[in-house]
Amino acid sequence: MPSTPRKRQSVNTRVGNGTGKGEGWGGSAQGATNRGPGIGRLTKELQALHDGAKEARLSALKANLLHLAFHAEREETQLSATNAALDREMGKPVAHQEVTLRAVPADEMTDDELAAIVARGP
Repeated sequence: MPSTPRKRQSVNTRVGNGTGKGEGWGGSAQGATNRGPGIGRLTKELQALHDGAKEARLSALKANLLHLAFHAEREETQLSATNAALDREMGKPVAHQEVTLRAVPADEMTDDELAAIVARGP
């Protein structure tokens, strides 16, 4: 069977399936939509409904915590529920950490500082 000569392809010609042809080639990213602007945003009525449901869930959570705080069998559960209820009602304080970084060459460090670094590990 004689072979047909192949056309010479230019440098910018794509070889293969091409965009949109075949499984996994091209197309919109998963989860991407082309619904247009504004779709997916909550209307004011839906946002109010959502906020009301959120308030109801928080209220139910607080009621459950208060029930556990006063009626749980174990003292540990009562204490934990009381702390959780107070954290939600009064606001849990933000934990702050102070970190000081300094770049000191190893030859300027004392033996104790180097030993502390080695003891700390990676």
